[in-house]
Amino acid sequence: MPSRRRKNTLAALDAAEVALRPSQLGGGYPQLTIRMMAAMGQRVAVEFTSDDKGLGRRNGGQRYAVLDPDPAAGQELTAGRRAAVVASAQELADALNLKVAAVFSASDAVYCAPGAAATQSTHPPVIALNLPEVKFMRAPDPHKH
Repeated sequence: MPSRRRKNTLAALDAAEVALRPSQLGGGYPQLTIRMMAAMGQRVAVEFTSDDKGLGRRNGGQRYAVLDPDPAAGQELTAGRRAAVVASAQELADALNLKVAAVFSASDAVYCAPGAAATQSTHPPVIALNLPEVKFMRAPDPHKH
């Protein structure tokens, strides 16, 4: 039987899950959610750009630039834009070797895992602890002296 402290912690996490839905985080959609550990990760707002230079992370990791396949579409999330965000999420998952979700609304997400097919879901990830940009270091090259 769980202790009273554990029950209170679980209740707080359940409350946090409701309070921290993507629409409550101050960013619009779409977003990329990079999962570091259970309930811990980073939310990154997606911005569409017509410039193919400087794609990827921007503004200290708080934004992720994706090449806009439909620049004339205004603010509409077209099928082409959606596919570009999912492709970026998959590339990021493969590069970081972490799970990444492309979140389009409070009830629409696509989960991407390294080397696996993307999975559609009506349940976006819950990140109780949103981390600032995490710098991933590569292992030193043993051939360089």
